[in-house]
Amino acid sequence: MLATSPPEPRASKGACAVLRGAGCSNAPRLPDPLADGERIPPIDWSTVTDRAHIHHRTNRRPDGSRASCTYLHAAMLTSGLHDVARYAAHTLGQPGALDATAGHAKPHQGGPRRIDMVFTDRRIVRAVLAVNVLDTTGISDHHGIEVVLSRRGLAEALRREHPPVPLNQAAL
Repeated sequence: MLATSPPEPRASKGACAVLRGAGCSNAPRLPDPLADGERIPPIDWSTVTDRAHIHHRTNRRPDGSRASCTYLHAAMLTSGLHDVARYAAHTLGQPGALDATAGHAKPHQGGPRRIDMVFTDRRIVRAVLAVNVLDTTGISDHHGIEVVLSRRGLAEALRREHPPVPLNQAAL
């Protein structure tokens, strides 16, 4: 029996895919998250008792109060990526995609929040069919996120057959 090498990968012709998941912030970076469809109000950090959590999840404001650190979420958006849950909620009519992913078992950290997010590039987001928050109570203090993509839509996105979704200007 002869050992064979795997086939050489075909050269990509400028196609690039991005699907990135991150537990990246304590609130989406939007002027008014609730007005933009979020289902959970921002954390009132004055009520959170876990000091270590406050330290690594917030920034100090000039008046001494704390604000959720949204830097990583902002970096994803300003680099042109899309939050698939927001796309599913607004474009596909799936508001449950914006359900809380963390904090269910830790009320001392501010209670349930949507801090785990999946991002795609501006073409692949069109291939999203559904985004589901999976209850993992008893396994993790963060719920899972399932992103269902259309195989055909993904292939079309990689071949750049459709224009990209516009940037979310409100979040920039």
